[in-house]
Formats: sequence, structure tokens, C-alpha cells
Amino acid sequence: MSHLDGSEKFQVTDNHTINLSPTWSPDGRSILYSSFKERGQTLYLFELFSGKEIKFTPRGAAKYLSGKLSPDGQTVVATLETAGNSNLYLLDRSGNVIRRLTEDTGIEVSPSWSPDGKQIVFVSDRSGSPQLYILDLSGGKTRRLSYSGNYNTSPEWSPKGDRIVYTGRVGSRFAIFSISVEGGEPRKLTTESADSEDPTWSPDGRFIAFSSNRAGKYHLYVMQASGENQRRLTGSGGDDTKPSWSPRLD
Repeated sequence: MSHLDGSEKFQVTDNHTINLSPTWSPDGRSILYSSFKERGQTLYLFELFSGKEIKFTPRGAAKYLSGKLSPDGQTVVATLETAGNSNLYLLDRSGNVIRRLTEDTGIEVSPSWSPDGKQIVFVSDRSGSPQLYILDLSGGKTRRLSYSGNYNTSPEWSPKGDRIVYTGRVGSRFAIFSISVEGGEPRKLTTESADSEDPTWSPDGRFIAFSSNRAGKYHLYVMQASGENQRRLTGSGGDDTKPSWSPRLD
């Protein structure tokens, strides 16, 4: 963790293995992340102030790849992989399955909640390539959102609920795009002179943080929601990726 200007970094994990895809709880008191620290990959919910941690344990040989807490903080949408296929499940805060959300033989990953908790945007290759889809939780209906490009991933719903930001491939590079929740033509926010990935909204919807290798290694950057005023935040010796903005702006 660090402040917006990259200062006062605080290390959350120290388990000498791979830890991935951190996301904040809505109250800013917990972090949900994926880790290989106990051999197989699964999810952990870590409470920052008490140090308590809950492990999400799937049945059999299945594994949880990633997850996001709902806007009310009471449930988790998670990607569960079984025998090479991945689908979305709704879990409680202890990792118990409430219900299965998708029934597909392909890949269903990268879920993100709408601000009102009624819909989920996710990535599926059911059309032949990774594209964005929106699932209505009450009715169970799914609609395709993205039609431009042949590889779109890592969506995140804006706090205002009107747009979704995501990573899309342009030629051999990745760029950041945003698209209306109603669909239509996306806006390209970064150039394809280097790879830009992993977008995340600020809590007020005015800014987007992302990772990019435009300076060689991957570092974190921030820009206005329009794509203007892009500036670098981190400068460590390693690669900095997968940012997640806390519920607080600072």
C-alpha cells in the first residue's frame, strides 16, 4: 500500500511466494487477494487492523483465481477454476458458496460489481475471444458489452455507474479504454507505444490508476478519467502492477 503520490509504502504480505490481484473492501479495513502461499492458489481476506485472515477453500481440485467484494461488503464474486474451465460464483465473507452465477464451458474471469450491487461486468471467451459481458444478478440475464477489438479484459465499473474502464489489445500492445455501460464505441485513453494495463477508478470517478511499461519496467501511473495528464507514481526496482484504489481518495 502507498499514498497517491507513491510515498509511505506499507508491506501487507511477507510470505515469500506469489500474491496477486489485491482489492479493497468498501470500508477500507480489509484486502481480498489471491495467493499461492499454501501450495494451491486461492483467495484470502486479510483484515488490516486486527491481522485476522480468512482463507477461502474450494472443494476438490478447484481453485479460486480472483475475487471482488460487493459494494455492501457482505458478499464476494469470485472466479473458480475447475478442470481448466472457470466460472463465477457468489460467496459470503467466509468463502462459503451462495450460488453459481455462470454456466459456461469456456473462461469466465475478472468480475467487477456495479456501484448498486445489482450487476457484474466480467470477461468471457464464449464468443471466441475475450470480451466484456454484463450479468444482471436478479434476473440472471447476460448481455455482451464490447464488440471492438479481439482481446478485452480487466474491466472495472466506475463509481458513478455510467462507464466501465478496461484493458484492450491494439496490435501487439495493450491500451486502456473506457466504454458506456450501454455499449457503443469505446474511448482509447492511452497510446499503444507501450503496454498499459490493470485500470482502477478513484472513488470519486475523476481519475484512473493503471500499470505501464512505458519506462521499461512496469510502474503505476495515474490519469484523469478523460486520459489527460498521465503521470508516474512508483519507481521501485521491480515491476509494479495490479493497482487497486482504496475507498479513500488519498
